[in-house]
Amino acid sequence: MFAVPACEKVPLLAPSGSAITLTAASSTTADQEVPIGVLVLEAKATTPPANPQQGGNNNATPTTGGGTPVHDGTLVTFTVTGGTIAPPEARTVNGRVVVTFIPEAVGKFTVTAKSGTAQSTHEITVTDPTSAGGQ
Repeated sequence: MFAVPACEKVPLLAPSGSAITLTAASSTTADQEVPIGVLVLEAKATTPPANPQQGGNNNATPTTGGGTPVHDGTLVTFTVTGGTIAPPEARTVNGRVVVTFIPEAVGKFTVTAKSGTAQSTHEITVTDPTSAGGQ
């Protein structure tokens, strides 16, 4: 009898050339959670020139992002330089994911979303809710 190794699922990641758009408020107070929206698009194939003398061939070349949403279930992971992201990873539906930034201190923090080689960052400034202008 042979031992068969268990198959480990490899997460579905954004294909090469994909682009991530991360959107969130740029400032908040320490007592406010911030929703973070992410859109992940596959590379868009461009049509080559038809004339071979102009460098044309029959191969389309991808451009970064701008194409169709990635497949449902594509894994996006999140990190932040301070505070918490809940959940720290999520799977896309129609190329989109929404997570929450929960600040734990006052300061400037960078949120990073990543899938495959695609990555996007966004800075959020967290202020003290009791200070003047803290909103």
